[in-house]
Amino acid sequence: MIFNTQDGFDATRLLLPDVLAGLRGQFPGRMVIGVPNRDIMILFSDADETILANVASQIEADAAQQANGLTDRLFTLDSGEVREYAWE
Repeated sequence: MIFNTQDGFDATRLLLPDVLAGLRGQFPGRMVIGVPNRDIMILFSDADETILANVASQIEADAAQQANGLTDRLFTLDSGEVREYAWE
């Protein structure tokens, strides 16, 4: 799932745990969140390790190369709080 409304606030939606909690049920495994720049927030699952690694790699590249880069770190929703994603 991608938030890309071009309103300059897509990444700030990471700060809305109630919204994220409402979306959580749409993902098998844990929901992983990436905010490589201010204009995109990506939500995906960690159920498939290959997809997880590929999307994480793209987030890392986008954070470094795209305008308004933010972070290559991944996040998840844990007990109603946004936390850094822990690779297992």
